[in-house]
Amino acid sequence: MKKEKPRVVIVEEENTFSGLAGYLPKFRYDVRALSFSEEAAGQAAGWKPHVVVSNLPGAAALKICRGLRGGPGGPALRLLCLVGSRAEMEFLKAFQAEANAYLVKPVDELAFTTQIDELFEERSAG
Repeated sequence: MKKEKPRVVIVEEENTFSGLAGYLPKFRYDVRALSFSEEAAGQAAGWKPHVVVSNLPGAAALKICRGLRGGPGGPALRLLCLVGSRAEMEFLKAFQAEANAYLVKPVDELAFTTQIDELFEERSAG
């Protein structure tokens, strides 16, 4: 039986696509990149992702993550927040956004793909 590819949505500020999608090889992942907007949570949820990566500042990350958590499939969804520093406040913002995990920017490619894989496996096991 063919193994399901993780569906990953990366949400970033408008016009600031960082190239994170390029870290996820197409043969292993099904990836969509979205600009943050009022409709982003609905667009992401409609695609039924396994993992959502938030590369957004505090309030925007909180809004998108809470919107996704409150929608269909929200409890099973895995959220990865990218934070700007190792400051305690950055980690608190990620947890306020109900993130399952966080990584500090700049993001290492191996750490990024490993974290996506771990979140997908966690979701599949749950």
